[in-house]
Amino acid sequence: MKQTRSSPCPAPLNEQGWVIALVLMILAVTMGLAMASASLVLFHMKSSHAFLRIMQDTFLSTRDGGTFSGGATLLDAPEGWDHIHFSTRLTDQGVDNARTYSWRVALRNRCMTIQGQSLLPSLRPYIIVLIDDSLSMTISSGHDYCDDALYLKRPAGDITLVSACCEIADTHACARGVYFRGRWGNTNERAPSSNGLHGAMPVWTHAFSQARALIDSLDQCEVAVVSTSRGPIQQFTHDGREIMRAMNSLAPTSTEAPLAESLYHACGTFPSDCITRRHILVVTAGLPVNDGHLPAWLRDYDHDDNPADAAFDGAGSHCLDDVATYAASLGITVHVMGPDTGFLRDVAASGGGRFMPARDDLAPADTTVTAPLAMHQGAHHVLSNARACFCPAWLEHDTGPHVRQNITDPLESVSCPDIPITGIVLSCVYDESSLFCTTSRDQTIGIDIAGRDLSWLYQGVGGTVLPAGGDLVVGPGRDGWVSSLTRDGHLRWQQQGTCTDASESHVYIGTGSLLQAFTLADGFPVAMYDTGCEISVIRFDPVTGTVIAGTADGLVFLFDQDLVHTGFLSTGTGDAVIEIRPYTLHRTFHVLALSRRRLMSFTNSGLLWSVSLDEGAPVGITVMAGHIFVVVWNGAVPCLGLDSGLSTLLEFDASTGEPMSSETVCTGMAFGPSLDLENASMKFVSSGGQIMDRDISSLPGILSSPLGKKLIRQSE
Repeated sequence: MKQTRSSPCPAPLNEQGWVIALVLMILAVTMGLAMASASLVLFHMKSSHAFLRIMQDTFLSTRDGGTFSGGATLLDAPEGWDHIHFSTRLTDQGVDNARTYSWRVALRNRCMTIQGQSLLPSLRPYIIVLIDDSLSMTISSGHDYCDDALYLKRPAGDITLVSACCEIADTHACARGVYFRGRWGNTNERAPSSNGLHGAMPVWTHAFSQARALIDSLDQCEVAVVSTSRGPIQQFTHDGREIMRAMNSLAPTSTEAPLAESLYHACGTFPSDCITRRHILVVTAGLPVNDGHLPAWLRDYDHDDNPADAAFDGAGSHCLDDVATYAASLGITVHVMGPDTGFLRDVAASGGGRFMPARDDLAPADTTVTAPLAMHQGAHHVLSNARACFCPAWLEHDTGPHVRQNITDPLESVSCPDIPITGIVLSCVYDESSLFCTTSRDQTIGIDIAGRDLSWLYQGVGGTVLPAGGDLVVGPGRDGWVSSLTRDGHLRWQQQGTCTDASESHVYIGTGSLLQAFTLADGFPVAMYDTGCEISVIRFDPVTGTVIAGTADGLVFLFDQDLVHTGFLSTGTGDAVIEIRPYTLHRTFHVLALSRRRLMSFTNSGLLWSVSLDEGAPVGITVMAGHIFVVVWNGAVPCLGLDSGLSTLLEFDASTGEPMSSETVCTGMAFGPSLDLENASMKFVSSGGQIMDRDISSLPGILSSPLGKKLIRQSE
């Protein structure tokens, strides 16, 4: 039988016991939650205190009464961008108690054209300068010297006009000859009178000097130089330096003057292609000697029945007007420069030309563009040439001084208001307020863009213009001079060279195989290096401080700023390096080398890639956001005029050289690119003045990119 066991402490089982137990359980849970909440609050208080300490140590404070305002800082070029053309603009702006930071690309050097291309139009005037270099050119021209003009008597005895302004009292002797003031020459350098003409000035001084000035003012023409005694001196060329060299090689020393015969032979030397007009400029005293030995049908071609229309071994032949008439029948215009005689005026009239022609009688009539657009406050300015002379339509005033070098002290200038602008624009740089241009006739011009005013003109300083340490480096000009100019047009120093570039403190000049460094302030030589190869281009990298020199046989030398040799690269092509662009990609320094046929990228380890430029010759290049943009032009043969063919914009991947795009820019040669960052566009201008745009807003850095925000703790 089962027995029941009982507890010695009997438990109450009434309803009040259960209520008490439930209350105790709720109290226990509540106390636990309260303790957890207290722990969490304590943790946050400690964290907040620590965060406050970090904020106090990290962020700026206005406790000392300082104020914050927006500002911008220029830094080196961003990665993947051309070091020479670009920099980085870091902007910070304060809004109440916060500052926001952003960046975008900025322009360091605003022009991106490759120099060295022919800037001739397809059809252009051809001009033969026929110079009488006989002794008859030393007789009186019927004019006196201008009292306050400057003349030069060269060692050969010939006298030429130098300038309408004179800086010497009487004479100044030097290696070039004897300079003299016109007033002094009227007494001491008188030419003999002849044929009823009197006056101190010889025909050579009067006619040859004006002819030389006229020819030197022309551009976009082909000019040949012929003398009556020596025949052809210079074949047709548009190189102004060679034309002047040929003309300056002549002096009036010959005893013969076969004027008609020389004109007849000159008529048969014009080419048949690429010609708009054919001119012969006859510079003569009009006194033939040993002349008239011509075909019988030509001697009296004008049918004036002049008995002197015959051959003479001495003086007396009168066939020059007959040959001028014959030339006009061939479509050749004959102009004459010489003493004011009825015979020479008749010769000019018979040839359909002018006696003492002006520039507009010979210059091409078209308007052309030969430089990139200049951008100013979101607007573009076309640097156009009218009748082959720099004459932009938007330039309204000319209030600045026109000066040239002083013959007694080349670093001093002489004011000469009559110096005109000559030559087409070759090179330009500009900033927010000023535009600086050079012309093909060795002039440097400063322009106030906002005021549309020519601020100054310096005659005799030309070449490529570069910004350098707040000033300008210009050169080399036609005579090989590299010049340092202030922004207001004062010459500091000059050195001979064939190519140049500059940093903020030094100018680097190549002469043959020799690379030299000069101080920017005073032109003092501080370093040199002989590459052993002809240097064709120099570029200074403002980001790395590297001086890069390309050579005519395809080599690239790297130097530091003191011309300590740091590297050597070879294109392997043997072609001349014509342009260099440094850039950084993936934190690695790259050098972009350009020849007429290939584009090559290097690192310090050697050649990275190389591509052929089959579409044409390069005329513009830059690197943006890891993309290489090259403008190439394929001028049409046989004339190869800048208004012929097509310009194409090629885009390459800067890492691999892979082609990314190709698009036609315009007909003829394109100049640019010019960057309009305000409108996020890349602009080109054709030789005819047509403007083309390409949107580049998709490139990182063109539009402002945010970098973040920074809080500023206000004072309590």
